[in-house]
Amino acid sequence: MAEEGFAEGTEGGDAKADIWSNWDQFSGGMEKFQQVSAELVSAAEVGTLEALRPAVGEMGKTCKGCHDNFRED
Repeated sequence: MAEEGFAEGTEGGDAKADIWSNWDQFSGGMEKFQQVSAELVSAAEVGTLEALRPAVGEMGKTCKGCHDNFRED
């Protein structure tokens, strides 16, 4: 669903033009975001900090990786 926010004609804001010129890379990052999000939900359902901590770390790395490549500073 997040990828829909970057459809053709949505260029601008804090997004780099690289999103649209490197769509396959960006789209792959969004797929990774969805996967890691699902893992975070599963970890939260366990209900312990030990289960949640690594999932939150993975989410942070996933977000940072995409922002580093596709978001203006």
